Amino acid sequence: MLAAVPAMADTVDDFTAAVPGIPSKTWMDLLKQLFPDIAVGPKNEAIVHGDIALRSIEEDGAFTDECPDELKLRSLEVAQVRMSGKSRLIVGVATDGDTCAAPLALFEGSGDGKLLDAANVKQDKNYAFGRDFVRSLGPDGQLVVVTNFHINAGEGYDTETLVLATAGKLSSIGSVFAKSETDCRRSISTEATISLAPDYGPFARITGYIKTGTRRVAADCQTPQGKEMITIDRIDWRWSAARQAYRKVAR
Repeated sequence: MLAAVPAMADTVDDFTAAVPGIPSKTWMDLLKQLFPDIAVGPKNEAIVHGDIALRSIEEDGAFTDECPDELKLRSLEVAQVRMSGKSRLIVGVATDGDTCAAPLALFEGSGDGKLLDAANVKQDKNYAFGRDFVRSLGPDGQLVVVTNFHINAGEGYDTETLVLATAGKLSSIGSVFAKSETDCRRSISTEATISLAPDYGPFARITGYIKTGTRRVAADCQTPQGKEMITIDRIDWRWSAARQAYRKVAR
């Protein structure tokens, strides 16, 4: 049951505030390890100058987005966790307008708050770190779920990007994709959810569910007609001791 409980994150919008567990450091001190050209703005927000050089969490690269000369960091979502008996901070950075990059960082949760790893988890135009974006996989790891999305006329795209955080590293697990669309014949509404369950080995099993509701639409291209048809698909990932990584399980 422990593996299924999310770690509720704290939202930080004052970057000059002290870091919990590291009272000698502010969030600006920690973020300078990630953004050397960071500065405090007039409302205690953070402003980054210059390019953001972060590796993409995905092998095929991050979503390409132009970075402004001055990038505002809007807020942080911070989860305090323990992994392998060590205190850690998992930090998701929200940029103004979701532009440039979606930085995800792993810091020591004590001492000097050393930066251990960081990655760009941006996979679409918009992204979000929810209040439960970090979930325990067991005593040695955490699942980080990042929602990447964009909306077009009559279409919505939603990708749940899954990242494994261990005591010293961030690595990609995979993603769950959902697309919703409406035209003058039918409406398709798709929702992706992530669940965890105890498994053999040190880490929980991860399951992504894709719930699809399909319904006919009247000639006015808006009014639903008839009964909605529901289908549910799933994707499973399990820990592979041989690979020392999660692998997708064929069904």
